[in-house]
Amino acid sequence: MESVYIRRIENKLYKGDRVVNFRPILVAGLFLAAGIILEFFIGLYSLYFNFLFGGVAALIILIKKEKCSPKRIIGFTVAFCLMFSVGSISFASARYSYGEAESVSGVYYITGQVDEVVVTSGGLKLTVDNLHFLGEDSYFDSSYRINVYVYGNTDFKAGMKIGFFSEIKVYEFMEYGEVNAYPILDSIKYFASVQDSEIEVFGENFELFGSVREYLRKILFNGLDSSTASIAYAMLTGDSGYIDDGVLENFRFGGIAHIFAVSGLHIGIIYGLLFSLLKRFRIHFLIKLFLIGAVLTFYAGVCGFSPSSVRALAMCLVLAFAKLSGLKYDPLNSVSAAFILVLLINPVYLFSVGFRLSVAAAAGIIILGGTLSRLFKRIKIPAKIGSGISVCLSAQLATFPVLIDSFGYVSALSIVLNLIFVPLISSVFTVLFLFSFISCLFPFIGNILLYIPGLLLELTVVPIIGVNWGTLLIYGFSFGACIVLWFVVLFTLSDKVNLRVIPKISLNAIFIAVLSLCMVFENVLIGADTTISVRSRYDTDLVIIRSEKKTYCVVTGEIQPAYTERFLLQEGGLKIDVALFACEAEEANVAIPLLLKFAEVSAVYVPFGFGLGESFHSVKVEEKAGAFKLGSATAEFVGDAALFLELENIKVLIGGIGLRTLAAFGESLPDCDLLICDKYMQKLYEATTPQSEVYFEKTVGKLNVYDSGGLQIGLKSDIISIKGRRVSDEIRIVQEKS
Repeated sequence: MESVYIRRIENKLYKGDRVVNFRPILVAGLFLAAGIILEFFIGLYSLYFNFLFGGVAALIILIKKEKCSPKRIIGFTVAFCLMFSVGSISFASARYSYGEAESVSGVYYITGQVDEVVVTSGGLKLTVDNLHFLGEDSYFDSSYRINVYVYGNTDFKAGMKIGFFSEIKVYEFMEYGEVNAYPILDSIKYFASVQDSEIEVFGENFELFGSVREYLRKILFNGLDSSTASIAYAMLTGDSGYIDDGVLENFRFGGIAHIFAVSGLHIGIIYGLLFSLLKRFRIHFLIKLFLIGAVLTFYAGVCGFSPSSVRALAMCLVLAFAKLSGLKYDPLNSVSAAFILVLLINPVYLFSVGFRLSVAAAAGIIILGGTLSRLFKRIKIPAKIGSGISVCLSAQLATFPVLIDSFGYVSALSIVLNLIFVPLISSVFTVLFLFSFISCLFPFIGNILLYIPGLLLELTVVPIIGVNWGTLLIYGFSFGACIVLWFVVLFTLSDKVNLRVIPKISLNAIFIAVLSLCMVFENVLIGADTTISVRSRYDTDLVIIRSEKKTYCVVTGEIQPAYTERFLLQEGGLKIDVALFACEAEEANVAIPLLLKFAEVSAVYVPFGFGLGESFHSVKVEEKAGAFKLGSATAEFVGDAALFLELENIKVLIGGIGLRTLAAFGESLPDCDLLICDKYMQKLYEATTPQSEVYFEKTVGKLNVYDSGGLQIGLKSDIISIKGRRVSDEIRIVQEKS
């Protein structure tokens, strides 16, 4: 009788035999990812969670012993614990091996072979392997590679043997509160800058992928005009360095720059062409699988084995195996299997933005696509249109928090643009790929063959290039750990959760309420009257202050365009009331126009004597001597190197390397409650006696942006509170005022 009563309640709550269908491959992937993430936060202490999983399994056996086989539960628990442990141990191993690589400092003579050439705004970036280092007192080889940023016009090619003198710097496993995924995945440990005239070329060897890439570039640029060729080359290889910055910005702000990240769109099309061709031949399915895998792997190699291409490659191989062998294909299991395969190759892929976006988009389409498609069908939207909208919308919803956290913004028009543009560009890519392949085989007719795909590509991208899509952006907040709740909400909204309407609505209402509350805590310093955001990345240091509904931006030196734009978007600071430059006049002269490019600045304040008053027509530049007002706050430039502020009765001193220089020469500096500087210096500390310190660069034992990521500081009366993603606890310092 009791079981009948329970069954009636269950029938009112959910449909089918269970709320969620059990997918072992999906769960195994989640355990693998959980092991990696927990090792990232707490190290190998994460392995103790296996005891927790074992306890949960034992509890399930006690509760469900009549319905579930204990052997089955124990078997799955052991398998999932194994996946969790593999994730933790493999990530710890990757961290250790990268950190233990030969570390260098100072000037060396380096020889090696150019593996890849990428165009940058300042020149070229050469990726060089087979490295030999010759220092004043040491000589060693390295299995890692080096990024060499070359200034000048010399044309370097993949396969060249080169040598040069330069000061070598080292990438670290963790930088600015994040795993430094790009160099780790590319086995790059070192970086250097050098003038092209200082590089010696000893000869040239054949380098397969780099040579193919270079050959394809020549074919495209010989057969098409430079603008169209640069877009075609980026679509085929993922290298967008040849595209004009303004054109690339339009693609990014329109939310369609993913066409330049070789992923499921590109590799899926090539897979479809190969599968259609090979199914006509009666050969063993393993031979077909080998041929498909070989071609797709070669193409991924030409594209530099980018994270998105590796994920797409793995997923296509899983799909090909299922179809060719006659196995039942489940899309969610396919994505999960590809996810596991890639992370087993290298767990650091989990921290790659490209990989996360690729997986999120694929999973979003699979989980939400069907639900949305049926919803559109109910409201009488034609099937093909509804299917297209559901694919775009589900992918956008799944990638939304990843984009916001990684780049600081999402295009509000991306759904519309992707709905229209992606089907067109997919067709154009198919034609472009086929005709480019034939042109590489028969270069003497390349100009004729590339005319049609070039014309189609020009017509397709004209609306993107000709319109400024940066006017409608969503920006100014981040998800952080709340991203997990976002995906939980999406999953419970889908048909993968077999709840009836009212229970599903109720459950989602609870999740959405929790998500909203967590987002407030993630993005707002509760109770602070004034907030200070400290952002830094590779010498681009910004301090954004919000007080009395005004926004102030303090620049302490040179800034780089990409990081400046990202910081401002993440902070919602596209409108700045006053920009203050606590740096040398030459640095301010370069930084002001860069800041104006990305933000609407009402006024610029610089120290007296800079001589920049008439230099910029689009903004008013005021030179300040002595104390001046910023709203109700008092401010004063300390020389031309620092800014002293009194906010909420709290004294704040902000400066870069120039502030440390003042301290080194024994200049008189004001005492402060909060010091924000580039790096710790004993003389600076003794001169200012701060009770709280924040540094831009890595500083052992001190709060710094390099270790913690962006820091948020709240000021209220006599309290300073500081929080950041890599700061586990909020730090509160009560100042004693006379």
